[in-house]
Amino acid sequence: MSTGLRFESVTRRFGKLDALTNFGLQCPSGSMTCLVGPNGAGKSTALALAAGLLPPTSGQITVSGATVELATPSESTGYLPQRSSFHALLTAGEVLDLACAIRSVGARARRQVLEVTGLREVLDQPVGNLSGGWLRRLGLLSCLVGSPQLLLLDEPFVGLDPETHERLVNHLEDRLESGATVLVASHDFEVLDRFNPHTVVLVEGRLQYIEAPGNHDSNSSDTRDHQTSRSIYLEALSGNHASSFGKVER
Repeated sequence: MSTGLRFESVTRRFGKLDALTNFGLQCPSGSMTCLVGPNGAGKSTALALAAGLLPPTSGQITVSGATVELATPSESTGYLPQRSSFHALLTAGEVLDLACAIRSVGARARRQVLEVTGLREVLDQPVGNLSGGWLRRLGLLSCLVGSPQLLLLDEPFVGLDPETHERLVNHLEDRLESGATVLVASHDFEVLDRFNPHTVVLVEGRLQYIEAPGNHDSNSSDTRDHQTSRSIYLEALSGNHASSFGKVER
């Protein structure tokens, strides 16, 4: 299986704060990798670095072997931040038109992403009039249109109604089947149960544990590794994680 996304000894510093420290990770094509960890662990920073929105302080990030360039949009990368921002006077339809133009896609891709996000009924509405839930779907639309081969998703299921949640799950399953690379940041362990991804636990900017696929089946009799990733995460949330770390499992 080829590597779609690779972080090589990546550190990102903001002033005196290291948001990520010597972070190394390989995300295979056709699979999902899920970043879990408490707030401030470095998950969103890792996604923004992979999207080319931030430069690494040191280290290198590559997508399909090519170095990620700062502020160079790629038709093959879709990025969903925690909070999407659009000009308030644009309509949702105009945002879709711009996204289609950037990705150089036509009517078929437009129809597909509207089916996933369910945004057809608000295309004539100004962005400034949309609720938080509609704005979240608009962010997904901008990320997913044109079926990019690398998806970088920051809490993609937050704020979605059950129907849109299920459509997004089905769409991501289809994208994985077609060989896309998906990197997700999430607090939701239901993602693990549904997608069975590689699981990466981050704490205070450092990689603490990697769990391979195959250990997320809640019906499996062997749940040792799955319970380890959950317990490490919960210990990190409670602040009692120091004694648990020091070793990266792969």
